[in-house]
Amino acid sequence: MSIASIAEIAEMQLAGLAIKDGPATAWAAHGVIDPRDLVVCNAGDTPFVVERRTRAGTRTDVVAPGALWLHPAGAPMQHRVHGAGRFVCVRVAPAATRALAGAAHVELRDTIGASAPELAHLVQALAAEARAANPNGPAFVHALFTALWGGLVRRFAAQPRPETRGTLTAARRDAVLALIDARVADGAGLTVAELAAAAGLSPYHFTRAFKAATGASPHQLVMRRRAERARLLLLGPRPDLARVAIDAGYSDQSHLTRELRRHFGVTPRAFVRARR
Repeated sequence: MSIASIAEIAEMQLAGLAIKDGPATAWAAHGVIDPRDLVVCNAGDTPFVVERRTRAGTRTDVVAPGALWLHPAGAPMQHRVHGAGRFVCVRVAPAATRALAGAAHVELRDTIGASAPELAHLVQALAAEARAANPNGPAFVHALFTALWGGLVRRFAAQPRPETRGTLTAARRDAVLALIDARVADGAGLTVAELAAAAGLSPYHFTRAFKAATGASPHQLVMRRRAERARLLLLGPRPDLARVAIDAGYSDQSHLTRELRRHFGVTPRAFVRARR
């Protein structure tokens, strides 16, 4: 598959997930076995055709712009693709799905040409985050993938999966908030998987329970707390903007400026002036 590699998400602290994004021409695979689930989104403006051999003979499917192609882990690839375009390809190792979707890996159905705009949007959002070198941090990647995998399992699981629900009690919520505050105070990164472990829930169910309990997603709350810490540092004695950005967990001063403007409507220098 001749799609240029954009990012291995191990660099974004999510081992077992790889993203490729770019143009590709026609290609073929005969008997290739990949131990990872393959999720391909047609990110171009034209459809492409997948011709594959099955027990019943040759089958032809069309993948329209914005549609998905799912190939389950471990299943032999016997296909030929006709047409050129732009594709986003997400390869997911079972380890990543176990960490984010529950205790066991869930097998997906072999599906070509599925229309699922909300899932295609998440696939392309992951690719955009990878291209930009993950400016929003690992928690954002975890949130995107958790939502993507949850949607794939609900719609395309090979066998129905019993729903395992969990609630975020006051004690669990407080434990999660304490962990967030501790990591933000250290300027350290934080993943949804770590927050879910503190709550005793799977990441998928934790994300839903957390939003129901707090009114915000884990990523939104982490970013809000980080902005609040930056504001306090800027109001302290002799603040240095570059140092404040690092201590608050931002990649650089420009990232600090964007986030403070988003959360408070002003730049960092406005807080520095306010303390005089």
